[in-house]
Amino acid sequence: MELHIIRSQVRDVEPGAFDGASMVNLMLYENQITRIRKGIFNKTSFNILALQNNVISNIEDDAFEGATIEILDFGFKKMGKLTSKMFAGSNITNLNLQSNLISNIEDGTFQRIDNLNKLYLSGNQLEVIGHVFRNLTNLNELHLDGNRIKTLEPGCFGDSEIYWLYFSGNQLTHIVKGVFYKVPVSLLDFTNNKISKIDKGALAGLSTLTFVQLSHNNIGDLKLSTLGDLNTPLNGLSLSDNGISNIDIGVFKNTKIDMLDLSKNHIKSIKKGLFHNVTMYTINLSENEITEIEEDAFDDIEDLSHIDVSLNKLTEVKKRMFSLPLDEVNLEDNVITKIDNDALNDLPLSRLQIKNNPIAAKNNA
Repeated sequence: MELHIIRSQVRDVEPGAFDGASMVNLMLYENQITRIRKGIFNKTSFNILALQNNVISNIEDDAFEGATIEILDFGFKKMGKLTSKMFAGSNITNLNLQSNLISNIEDGTFQRIDNLNKLYLSGNQLEVIGHVFRNLTNLNELHLDGNRIKTLEPGCFGDSEIYWLYFSGNQLTHIVKGVFYKVPVSLLDFTNNKISKIDKGALAGLSTLTFVQLSHNNIGDLKLSTLGDLNTPLNGLSLSDNGISNIDIGVFKNTKIDMLDLSKNHIKSIKKGLFHNVTMYTINLSENEITEIEEDAFDDIEDLSHIDVSLNKLTEVKKRMFSLPLDEVNLEDNVITKIDNDALNDLPLSRLQIKNNPIAAKNNA
């Protein structure tokens, strides 16, 4: 059975209101409920319990003790603090607390929830997280994007089983070593923070890591120590929009990155040796200020298939600028007036994009 009581101006639910009821989903969203009292949901069982878009600011201690809930949605409310007893003794798999006013979470709040697998705390007012996310052995997915978090302490996720960590839209400036120690993280999303420093070793030894999103930060020039000894094969690394002008030779040495995104920076030149001993499938260098690509600059990259250098300032395509057996090259929106003989002829390209260049206009005239 499924019960919908939606947009009905419900202000309060009495303890015992659902005793004896047998239902899979209970929809109580978009009402005027202000608090969750103990005795309403104790020992109940739901696939979905939807309470979002109410005005709940208080959950009594042990209000969910004995409850088994697959998805509990408390999004878009007015809760400012989470106490350690709110969800004590409950069995909740997915807990949505996004878009509240949460600025304080007591230690032990989530450790008392059995089988917590996904936790959404996006769009709150957290500045410090301390150790509230330690020892969460069933937690796989944690959303902390859109808060005000400025620092992460070493060990703050210790002994948790977090695979996907979403941290975009916070105020982090520094990733210190030890934050992810013994955490089997696969995806790290730090998009749109203020990160300018990553400690040496901060990203080292993370054998399960596959995606790192660092776009829209303040990393600046890529020095040998910038990426914190990143030594794990990745499916994707995004460094887009970081104010990068210079890249030290060897920054990517001995790395395997299927897709490297360096777009929307201030890179002016691609030097030979920059990608020495690198395995990569796709590299995105669009929307930079590139005027020069040295001969054989990409030759050291193993398995490279796609290069995007669109929206740059290249004036010519020289022989051996692209000498690998590439599948796709994007040269759109440069200022190319000359292409050397045989510069592209020997490439087994399936797609060459060159529109919006002076030479393309000349050829079409």
